[in-house]
Amino acid sequence: MADSSITKSALSNALKKLVTEKPFEKISIGEICNICNMNRKSFYYHFHDKYELVVWIFEHEFIDSIKTYTVGNVWDTMSALCKYFYGNKTFYKKILQIDGQNCFTEYFSNLCKKYLVLRMRERLEGITITDRNVILYANFFVFAVYTWLTGNDTRDDVEFIKDLKNSVVFGAELANMYATEEKRQINDNEITQRYRIICK
Repeated sequence: MADSSITKSALSNALKKLVTEKPFEKISIGEICNICNMNRKSFYYHFHDKYELVVWIFEHEFIDSIKTYTVGNVWDTMSALCKYFYGNKTFYKKILQIDGQNCFTEYFSNLCKKYLVLRMRERLEGITITDRNVILYANFFVFAVYTWLTGNDTRDDVEFIKDLKNSVVFGAELANMYATEEKRQINDNEITQRYRIICK
């Protein structure tokens, strides 16, 4: 491992340790450096601020790891992502609650939008995809992950991604029902039956 990677890893481990002990906004660069026995100059040589360090942690631990194997489809990627988040739940439960400019949630949301644009265009070649469509799906996924990790949800990553997928498929099915069968009334029993079929 190159010296630069060793330094970055040491700083990331220090930040992860501190996040378990105090709120993120109260963690100083000096505290991170003290744990690593480094000076502040070393930190700023690699990172602009602690927010950039958080992004590096995610990209190093997750983005780089999925480059080593072939991801089959969107749900494979989402499953791998949720598995990573669940394995680091203590850290991301706090990180996702940070607000403001340069926060991780903002970065993560933008990343999801870029990814979905790419994959949607690959899968739906010839079909126009509006920015509103992409933003809607990206915001839905980011909010779902946010509430799953930061709330009192006890589901593991496998259960969560299964429920998420069922919700998306059910939503698409329901929209199609209303779009193609507008002239007749769709009752609650029919909707419930469709949902049960999807969730099997």
